[in-house]
Amino acid sequence: MKAGFARYTIRRGSIDGRPTWKLESLQLVGARLLSQLEVEAGSMKPIHSVWKSLQLGTAETTYASGKADIKIPKVGEKSVELSGVVYDNEEAIQLIRRLPLAVGYKKNLAVFLGMAAMTTSVEIKVVGIEKIEVPAGSFDCYKTQLKLINGVQTFWFATDRRRALVKFEGGGVSAVATSIANIPDDTPITTTERKLGYSVTTPAGWITRPDQRPAAAQKAALIAIDDEGTGATFVQVQLKKDFSADALASLRAFAAHQIAAAKKANPTFQVHEDSWKETTIDGQPALSFVADHMTGEIKMIAHVTEAFVGDNTVDICSSVPVEGAEGYHAKHEAIVAGYRNN
Repeated sequence: MKAGFARYTIRRGSIDGRPTWKLESLQLVGARLLSQLEVEAGSMKPIHSVWKSLQLGTAETTYASGKADIKIPKVGEKSVELSGVVYDNEEAIQLIRRLPLAVGYKKNLAVFLGMAAMTTSVEIKVVGIEKIEVPAGSFDCYKTQLKLINGVQTFWFATDRRRALVKFEGGGVSAVATSIANIPDDTPITTTERKLGYSVTTPAGWITRPDQRPAAAQKAALIAIDDEGTGATFVQVQLKKDFSADALASLRAFAAHQIAAAKKANPTFQVHEDSWKETTIDGQPALSFVADHMTGEIKMIAHVTEAFVGDNTVDICSSVPVEGAEGYHAKHEAIVAGYRNN
């Protein structure tokens, strides 16, 4: 079963004139996870990291003078003494790529877990070379095992000079590389949904993939995550013929149909009656509204825009925690503006 996706990004940076690497991971595998980390370019020693989960919260770690200072909102601050060379858990993949990998190579690393405020030992061992076929291509890879306190994870890194991560297995999860590319930071990305042929252009730094949720299984759906991992935008497109005449009587009737479906799936879904606005999608009339809902214990805000475009119905919904909702409406509008029926 396809569970979700992840993107790993590396950028050049600097702090006070010191060259750094800016490392980021953005994942949607059941939960939505974001990590952002700055490390020294030469040594890969960590400088500052942020780990964020919609469900678990945020942990911020600053490294200096043999210690790690951790801030966890609503929990407090803590300082942990570090012994020797310690790396941040969120840089592990990029760190391994820089090691002198070869069959038989072994290394032990001390890795700090910010949310747990503890250091753990990781044993790395290259057990062989295997040829791996993935959507991103065919690669000869170093099969690399990581022995952790809770089991073994296996990574396949390409043997060429890039050492790209090609495949991962661990904890019942398997992941394969779908693309490896250099993309300028300021370049918007256009993603085309093949079934119905529509496309969505998202701002630079966003990630857009097919929506793997069971609720979207019968729909030509995409999900876009913003560059800070704050919220998610769900683009669901269906043929008009899939709906009753009553649901298609007007845009307001279609919106009412979609709201009823949302309430059935989540009874906490409540529309702000003063939020209705007329707008457009791909040059066609559209209606938008705002709603409250809950995801577990988390209060959320939904920005929703509905339209009829050609033979399709279009439902674009951005969902974001209340605490991060300020300014998110503009991000939703950027996705709406980037929709095209091809």
